[in-house]
Amino acid sequence: MRLAPIASLLLLLPGLAAAQSRPALDDFYDRTRSRDDGFEGCIGYCTNQWLAGFLLGAQTANPSTDDTRPQLATGARLGIDLAARGGYANIARTKLWADVLRIHTTGAWITDLAWQTTSFAALREPGEPGLHLSLDTLVAQRTELEPADLAQLQRTPYRIVDVEAEVAPTAYKVDKDAFWALPIGIANRLRWSEDMQLDRRTSISGALAFRGFPKGIRHHYQLDLLRLKHTSWDTGGGAASAWTISAGYQRLSPDIPNLQLWLLAGYEWAGERHGPVVQLGAEIRLGDLELGPMLEEHLELDPRTTLFTRVYQARFYARHRVGGLRLGLAYEAVLVEDSSRLHAVTPELGVSVLGLDFVVRYRLTALRDDTMPGAPRDRFQLALDRRF
Repeated sequence: MRLAPIASLLLLLPGLAAAQSRPALDDFYDRTRSRDDGFEGCIGYCTNQWLAGFLLGAQTANPSTDDTRPQLATGARLGIDLAARGGYANIARTKLWADVLRIHTTGAWITDLAWQTTSFAALREPGEPGLHLSLDTLVAQRTELEPADLAQLQRTPYRIVDVEAEVAPTAYKVDKDAFWALPIGIANRLRWSEDMQLDRRTSISGALAFRGFPKGIRHHYQLDLLRLKHTSWDTGGGAASAWTISAGYQRLSPDIPNLQLWLLAGYEWAGERHGPVVQLGAEIRLGDLELGPMLEEHLELDPRTTLFTRVYQARFYARHRVGGLRLGLAYEAVLVEDSSRLHAVTPELGVSVLGLDFVVRYRLTALRDDTMPGAPRDRFQLALDRRF
């Protein structure tokens, strides 16, 4: 699961990916894709082998803790990012971040936090038969729901423990960069809400793939020729399972500077439902302008009823830098069959002066929802951060 709710804080730490996606098909790939970012040109301490970045900030916002009247709150933003790497791909990294707010009128505290650890080890050089090992863990608490939560049919604040592990035997090269790989992974997610209802999701996946480290990069690209995944749920409403078959590029970096694409498609059998699963997206950099469109369609389990619902998601962001000035605009849309429609537009203005980042953003939402009283609302945020 991607924690899009605190993506704005993540982006202030060294070396984090520009796109905050929650993939439906590449569970064992996307979370570790940014593992090597930030070792060059960071704010903080970084060398070829070591990275240390810290964030200390303050913020004012009106979190949606009340459905009828969002209340003003003030608090702190904290973050730490530590990493070590060796060889051409081996890395260990840990990130810890928190948003802490105190509501002025009630004195209540709101704390969103997450701790993520990532490690990757390649036991042989690229193109030689060997083994790749990957492990990613995430422990988090969410007190405000975001559009990404609506797409997962989550209706109340929650805590989560998410673990993903992968073993990938590799073989000889098939061209100058790519080599055969057989990635086999398992993911286990535990999520419980305020009522302490525990939901468990377990996925087992295997693929026949081409994997490569083109142009000297230290994180791999991958083409799934065929991937098969089995997912099972154990929720308060009962048990359920699904099978998914898919293929496509997990990340494609063509010989076009500053362009990455992911093109994934498949078919899913989930309970009495079945149908296509699609994820399309891009990251584009044109000088100081960054663009990121994405479209996703998949079946999602409702943990209350154990029935599957088709969910559509669309995202787009644009960011532009002019000296120390940063302009941004993000759009998110979530459609949950006939029950929910959410559109969110978030303009952003940021200024960097003497190592301080001043950011103001306002999320405007248009919502039609019959089943999710805690859905995201309009939200204002003003933050002053110091990275070091």
